[in-house]
Amino acid sequence: MGFPLRGLEGVEAFACSEVAAFIREQLFVQGERYRRINIRMSHEGRDLRVEHSELAQAVLNRNTPLATELMREHLRLTETLTLQSLMSADTAVA
Repeated sequence: MGFPLRGLEGVEAFACSEVAAFIREQLFVQGERYRRINIRMSHEGRDLRVEHSELAQAVLNRNTPLATELMREHLRLTETLTLQSLMSADTAVA
């Protein structure tokens, strides 16, 4: 049993559209921006290679609950460090 052809055509059309390409590009640019901020803010206690490796292994093992929790923790820590970086930059300018 598959998807209706019309639905797949719509997905394929969007995936190949200029709008989708623009969205992908913007997500990449913003992701890279925050990655650079976090590299500057990374502290000794954070090992991104370990975080990414554990997350990848959970995904490859199809351990959805663990992958979900690891991703949640990774994003929360990234958010916290990004906000700290931005706040300290604002304080330094003011």
